[in-house]
Amino acid sequence: KEFRAGGATMCATNKKRARDADAGPSSEPFSKQPAGAAQKPLPKSATILQRVVHALRARGEASSAPAIVKAVAEGGYTDGAKVRKAIKAGVTAGALQTSAESAAKFWVGGEPIPEAAAGPAVATEELSPGDAGGSPVAKGDAVAIDYTLSLLATGEKVEAGKKFCFTVGGGDVIKGMDAGVV
Repeated sequence: KEFRAGGATMCATNKKRARDADAGPSSEPFSKQPAGAAQKPLPKSATILQRVVHALRARGEASSAPAIVKAVAEGGYTDGAKVRKAIKAGVTAGALQTSAESAAKFWVGGEPIPEAAAGPAVATEELSPGDAGGSPVAKGDAVAIDYTLSLLATGEKVEAGKKFCFTVGGGDVIKGMDAGVV
């Protein structure tokens, strides 16, 4: 007999193992291990959510969905849409939590969120002031910026862009970009 679970066809003898793997925090890959510690390899039968938890613990910090997708892909699972879906389901089920720093960063449910590293040193130069009637930019705000990224030590221009849109603190840009607009 065969059945479908999570988009994969499995033989009936694997049904109990798959059900147990979907059980959540009580299954083996969810065993408590310190953030950033060497992780046990995941079995091939690991669920996507188990892969997400494994990736978060390996990273050692609350992470954005794109960062989690990348970390899970480095572990061999490359279906980003299913990883994002597992993140959302994990938050709903309590297996994952969002950080107080940003609702767009996730960590393992029921565990203390590791301290965020100190922000990067960023030199900014305001070329044109913003709207005087507007409010200051804060985490969670969507912004559009023109930017030039240069090395502070040499002044070498690395990258430039116009009308670049992102959410401040959402984890979709380098930390210096967030720090430069707040």
